[in-house]
Amino acid sequence: GSEGSEGTGGTWKAEEVLDRCGALRGKGELLRNTLRALKEKEVVVNRGVSLPLPRNEDVSLFLTLQRDPVSGKIYSAGFRRFKGKSVYGSPVNERIYVAESPEKCEEIQRRFLLDLFDELKILHDYNEAFNEANGANGATSNESTGNEANKTNESTANQPAANESTETNETLKWKEQKSLQTYVYDIYEASLFRELLREAVKIPELAPVALELLFYYQDPSLFGEKQHPFAKVSFPLVVLTEEIRKLVCLPIPFSLRLPEVTEALPKPDFEFKLDPGDLFWFEHSNALKSDAISMAWEKNRVEAAGWIEKELSMRLLAASSVLDGLREKTRDSLVRWPPKFRIPASQKYNYPEVSRMIFIARYESYLRNLEIRERRSLPFSERVKEGISVPVQYLEQNLWKVNSDLDSGLFEQNENFSYLLVPKGVDGEKAQLTFEDYKYRTNLRNPGRSKVCFAMVNKKVKNEKTGKVMGFFLEVYYNEDQLGFSSNDARAASGSAPKQSFFKTGDEAVLHPRFTDFSSERIISRLTELDEQLEHDFIRLLRDPRGFSTPIRETGRVRTAALKHAENSGFTPSQQKAFIHMLENRLTLIWGPPGTGKTYFLAKALLNLVRAKMDAGETIHVGITAFTHSAIENLLLRVREFAEEEGLMEGSGEVEGKGKGLEIYKLKDVKTQKAREALKVLSEYDIQEKSTCPFLVLGGTVNSFNKIKQKCDPFDVLIVDEASQMKPAELALGMSVLDEGKRLILAGDDLQLPPIIAGEYPEPEDGLPGLYDSIFSYLRLRDSSPDPGYTCQLLENWRMNETLSGFPAAALYGKGYRPASEGIAKQKLKLLPSGSAGSAGSETEAKAEAEADPKPEPESKPEFINWVLDPEYPLSVVILENTRASIENEIEAELVAKLAVSLRQTLCLDEAGTPCPDSGEGDSDFWKHGLFIVSPHRAQIRTIRDELGKLRYWQHRPFVDTVDKTQGQEAEAVIVSYGVSDIDTAMNEAEFIYSLNRLNVSITRAKAKCVVFLPRPLLEPPLDLLKNAGASKGLGHMLELVEFCRERGEVEEFEVELEQGVCRLTGIRAKANRIED
Repeated sequence: GSEGSEGTGGTWKAEEVLDRCGALRGKGELLRNTLRALKEKEVVVNRGVSLPLPRNEDVSLFLTLQRDPVSGKIYSAGFRRFKGKSVYGSPVNERIYVAESPEKCEEIQRRFLLDLFDELKILHDYNEAFNEANGANGATSNESTGNEANKTNESTANQPAANESTETNETLKWKEQKSLQTYVYDIYEASLFRELLREAVKIPELAPVALELLFYYQDPSLFGEKQHPFAKVSFPLVVLTEEIRKLVCLPIPFSLRLPEVTEALPKPDFEFKLDPGDLFWFEHSNALKSDAISMAWEKNRVEAAGWIEKELSMRLLAASSVLDGLREKTRDSLVRWPPKFRIPASQKYNYPEVSRMIFIARYESYLRNLEIRERRSLPFSERVKEGISVPVQYLEQNLWKVNSDLDSGLFEQNENFSYLLVPKGVDGEKAQLTFEDYKYRTNLRNPGRSKVCFAMVNKKVKNEKTGKVMGFFLEVYYNEDQLGFSSNDARAASGSAPKQSFFKTGDEAVLHPRFTDFSSERIISRLTELDEQLEHDFIRLLRDPRGFSTPIRETGRVRTAALKHAENSGFTPSQQKAFIHMLENRLTLIWGPPGTGKTYFLAKALLNLVRAKMDAGETIHVGITAFTHSAIENLLLRVREFAEEEGLMEGSGEVEGKGKGLEIYKLKDVKTQKAREALKVLSEYDIQEKSTCPFLVLGGTVNSFNKIKQKCDPFDVLIVDEASQMKPAELALGMSVLDEGKRLILAGDDLQLPPIIAGEYPEPEDGLPGLYDSIFSYLRLRDSSPDPGYTCQLLENWRMNETLSGFPAAALYGKGYRPASEGIAKQKLKLLPSGSAGSAGSETEAKAEAEADPKPEPESKPEFINWVLDPEYPLSVVILENTRASIENEIEAELVAKLAVSLRQTLCLDEAGTPCPDSGEGDSDFWKHGLFIVSPHRAQIRTIRDELGKLRYWQHRPFVDTVDKTQGQEAEAVIVSYGVSDIDTAMNEAEFIYSLNRLNVSITRAKAKCVVFLPRPLLEPPLDLLKNAGASKGLGHMLELVEFCRERGEVEEFEVELEQGVCRLTGIRAKANRIED
């Protein structure tokens, strides 16, 4: 219907219903298109684009493989090449192999792989001949693809200028090279093909060919090889059924069976029909029925092999016909041109560990690139809603106004180092879709001839009360050949105008996320250096951590002084033990569970060592690095704070007579406000000036340390904070400044937030963390727990009371993990008595519009709120029994908001028992120190904020955010809202929703009270969840939490009346009694 009509309302109503089911969320348009296609018996084109499916190619290759379901053997494999006559001398070549007996399966697999490789090698050699003639100026990388209209320009972008005839000659040679795209019709064929390649690598005769095929077709199984490709290949294998589902809806009721799809998507000017005979076709599957191969194998009907060969030949022809028909229907939805074909060059490495880490670095980089491009290819309205693409309008002097409702938290979730800025409209959308991020991944300021601008956000303009982003100050880079965004603006073409005159006031544009990667190539370069050395500390650390952890013999004077200073450092018993280990050994892992004072310990321990060196007249240089700038600067600030208190800084009176004092710097720049005010910055180019400094603490990223390794003397100590978020390859950069045989200290907790891993890799045979995991987990889980050789666990926590620390102790950290003092153990919420007036003016204030149209607040059973918030029961689990929602759970959000408002009215943060004043400062203190609300999904976060806004006028924005924003922080109370009660959503996001680490971080932020909301379906998922090892562990942890509360407290059933209706709840709360061993 038209806007505002009943039809439109019905559409929105349908969307709301669909959004409650994870499998159907956001699928309203797709379902409507499907119904239309079935009803009208026509092909309906969906919105959106396909990144894998190219607009065309010079050579297309179709594969098919079939497996016998009884023996599990691949008994048939074949390919058909179309086009490429100028290369091969013929426009078509078909090779199909069928095993006439089970014994011949390996032979036909061998012939298939050898012939397939020969077919690819011919094209590779053909292109290579032109490439050699063209020299270094040709486009040789499999990573370089681009818009057809820009192929010539992009191939020479960023190249030195040449005379016109030479440029024309090079362009012609480049154009003569041919592209290739490989296809399979169905996903099972792709799986069989990759399985065949993985198995062939194990056969000596086939290994060289199989490995080169893997280099091109790319597979995580390469992770275990000593030889890896130099380049990544964009979409080497396209599965047609996946792209059909994405691009069109067909008048076919069930599966995309090839005969019906061939009829629905006919090739233009080519009539072709595939007969689905009973001998070969299942009713709803594309896999070949095994009747014919059983006849050949069991009844010696050799002719049946010929029938199979003919059937597969027809299938390959049909798949080609479908591809042409699909392209005819969806031409505007295809944005990619395949690259000039190459089998990627490779390199063999001496150390298997180096080979694996280099593969991981390249593979992870490419997958992150694909993830960003996939997000940019979503429907525009969805991208704007999720804060992925941001419509903006130019005002003046680098300032751009945001033309959408953009939540700052949502933008921060999608925040990137660099962005694409394109004109609003069709041309801009086409430019961003065709932009090859991976090609320009290390290019910060020059977009070449890519028809986009690069932009960096220098500053966000934000409404602090609403949390909305109102505008950006952008630094924009563009090619001088580009015209301005206004159609009549050609000023930039002359190159005479300053950069910002490129835009006119009122110009509309869209800001899109862009993939950049400045680390991977540095990591690969550093690892390659290490691979050429006979021995190196980093390789020794990976192979033999205990052997690496040799004793360090300090002089008696240093050791005595260090132990003396440690006695006055306020260390707990476990911290004292860790310091002694650090003093006496080369490798120390400081395992710091939540609240154990890891940063305090590192700062104090470092200064104890510095003071001991000062006392003994020796020098010491210390490097501090971490996964994030904030962690580096936080530790540097604590070191500086304690050093000033102890009079150790340069110029301090206490160090007079002992030589120079301690100097502390951050390399290159500082990022946090506190660091800007307190830390000195040292340029990477000025590091040599500090070589003679006797006492130096230098903080920097692993990249910065790697840059200065040739400019400074090696460090005596390297401290790595947040090591549980740093991968081994990243540590290789950091260790480049550590002297051989000197101290390495890694601090972290691998049971909190892990590193981001985009790919899936084969599990190590020993079941321990692999080189794709964090360096902390890699080392800690290789240290025997009964008698650890280098791991020191901090046990006394300074945050949580006895009950709150009792659960992680019982489930994860061991019985030694306890509150550091009796006062911390007995912490409770300080609440005003029930019925008390609360803070001045703390009654729920209506907003202006609410005052104009007052609504009675829904009745809720007060005993539920009082029961859950009872200070005597610090840990509560609330199970929602009758809700159904995907990622927005309004019922749960309303319950969370009611608890939050109740706490705001009754929670006292001072010893006097006075609640926070009803003011902006009072709200700020409440959300900074009193309460955090944690939820996994941005949609649920928005819903909770909306519910909070209905119940109270907040003068400071409520702290409702993801768990990532809470790590390292604490509050008196924490409410955890999972929201997701739809099992489809939970299963689709199993690794995320059931993350043990995320639940652990969420419930260990609270000092005195934690309430966890869990919809019942999350606790009772399908058995399929158990196939996912990580999700299975997370579910187990969730169930342990419920059982912990049940065993140590009480259970109560509630029915609470809310705006959405009556909600049935099961409350389980644990009492604050001592947790026995």
